[in-house]
Amino acid sequence: FINKLIREYILKSQDVVIVLNEEDKKKWGFKNVKVVPNPHTIKSSKISELSNKQVLALGRLHKVKGFDKLLDCWKIVNFKHPEWKLKICGEGEEYQNLLNKVNFLNLNDSVVLTNKFVPVIPEFLESSIFVLSSEFEAFGNVLVEAKICGVPSVSFDSPYGPRDIICDGEDGFIVGFNNINEMANKLNYLIENPEVRVSMGKYAKINSEKYNLDNILELYNNVIMQKIL
Repeated sequence: FINKLIREYILKSQDVVIVLNEEDKKKWGFKNVKVVPNPHTIKSSKISELSNKQVLALGRLHKVKGFDKLLDCWKIVNFKHPEWKLKICGEGEEYQNLLNKVNFLNLNDSVVLTNKFVPVIPEFLESSIFVLSSEFEAFGNVLVEAKICGVPSVSFDSPYGPRDIICDGEDGFIVGFNNINEMANKLNYLIENPEVRVSMGKYAKINSEKYNLDNILELYNNVIMQKIL
């Protein structure tokens, strides 16, 4: 409680406080809070053809990433589309637990756990859908990276970043927080409708320009100039 009061006092006394998304801004509720997202961290002139039967997930293998729930979701998807694969790229302390769950759900033939971090651009280019199952995301750089590679995303409506990044229904889908059935339904929909995947992928690439470094620097410049003038 004391730490919260001290933090609020410090933030209120600043000329401006910059956060990464609108939800974070609403949480603090101060007039001096401005939103400037992260710029993209990768560049790719190529985009995915969105024809490979692979759904991609990226991140450290930690409870907060919700990969255990993603496996429950994938069990539903796999029942309808056993020819598709889920590839989870990352390493961490949850690897053995996730591997045990893959075995328990009998998903050995349709789930790949790399147990290591890999270059992300080739993975995006070889995938047709990106999925994010996190319990919490401060921003969600991987969603921006998916856009850059022209890959539509499906994400839980987790606090605080995905809703700011995904244009729901245009370049991906936001589904109810921890709603496994809804996520499975959206993945199945994109699998079964390749023309929708392609349309969303095109918009994803276009919308990724929002996170171009020049555009982000302009936002910072605007915030600074507003305080100077």
